[in-house]
Amino acid sequence: MLDLWHLYDVLRLVLILLIDHVELQIFPLQVIQKPLIDVLSLTFDLLVFHFTGALLSSADDRTINRGSFSDRLKLLGTTGVNFGPFEDFKKNVLEIIRKRNLFTHHDGIINQEYIDKTQNKNFNLVVGRRLRISSNLLLNALETIYQYSYFIFQECWRSWGKGSQRQADLHYVNTLYTLLRQNRNSLVVQLAAREVNFKLARRERQIIIINHAIGLREMGMRNEVRILLDTEIRKPVNQMVDLGLRILKNEHEDALILLIRMAKNRKIKEMSADWPLFRPVLSDPRFSLLLDRIR
Repeated sequence: MLDLWHLYDVLRLVLILLIDHVELQIFPLQVIQKPLIDVLSLTFDLLVFHFTGALLSSADDRTINRGSFSDRLKLLGTTGVNFGPFEDFKKNVLEIIRKRNLFTHHDGIINQEYIDKTQNKNFNLVVGRRLRISSNLLLNALETIYQYSYFIFQECWRSWGKGSQRQADLHYVNTLYTLLRQNRNSLVVQLAAREVNFKLARRERQIIIINHAIGLREMGMRNEVRILLDTEIRKPVNQMVDLGLRILKNEHEDALILLIRMAKNRKIKEMSADWPLFRPVLSDPRFSLLLDRIR
């Protein structure tokens, strides 16, 4: 599974880079510009031909170079992987594929086949006209692809990798941590919200919920932070989770006492000073002095 881990990290970096380009409006954003479609096409080539192909190769020692995205998912399903919980993503991805194919094979010109198959029953769809693509649509498409590919990755890893449950859990935790550092708070919230679909170890699940709450806090959704923490985290909790709870609940003095205790028993070394959890307390020199030990 290590090769798949590296493969997914490459896919993740490429997709995040593309999302950055769209958000920074590096691509022209008029009615339709070819660079936008090139991005969408490249993204699906990565997902369909490289990512799913490598997963299939890992499953049965053969690489499938042909077949639609749906065909590949069906083949993966025959290996014992259950994609049922993510059917909503599949529908959205198939709709994105229709748009991708329209531009790849018909230069974006709407035809009757596209109108018949699309889920978007927009009355502005007219045969012979060019489909309009906005930066928001492209950004949403990239984020949908990112999430769905990650859930496929996690399901395959957990189904095939006997004894690798903890590794899969840690990868989930680390992925959210990386996205938080990149200020991808919306993605963090969406990815973390699906943790219920995986049988996570208690510790890793609680850390994922803490990261979920951090993403909500960074988006200004304070009430949602409180509700999430109150309903999803139950004692006992370890010191790292306890620290997260105290900082997220603005109990900074209690958090400081706990952080001093963690420094004494060296538990502080299990964390990174760059964890976005600490952003609200970085201006406090008492916290900064302790966090400097793990920079």
